[in-house]
Amino acid sequence: MTSAEPVVARPSSVVGEAMPWTRRLILVVPLIGFLGLALALAWGMSRNPTAIPSALIGKAVPQFSLPPVKGRTLGLSSADLNGQVSLINVFASWCVACREEHPDANESR
Repeated sequence: MTSAEPVVARPSSVVGEAMPWTRRLILVVPLIGFLGLALALAWGMSRNPTAIPSALIGKAVPQFSLPPVKGRTLGLSSADLNGQVSLINVFASWCVACREEHPDANESR
């Protein structure tokens, strides 16, 4: 004679039971991605920006000629910059920060 034992369903979250691999993968992949991004950002922040090569360092100024701004008589050309250190500030009229900076940049005149 065989004894019939009742079948009891056990919940899948029993303590000590391993998590399914898909659930682990869902938890581990974002963690690996975050750590990779954090390492890449840390590496980039530790680099010396002067060591990054530029195609323009040590080269002559490209030839250009700009017409004068409306209401002015002098324009700007590459010949005006020959042998001098110059700062050329380019700004946009729609840029709020540029508008605020403009009067300060013109104080030296």
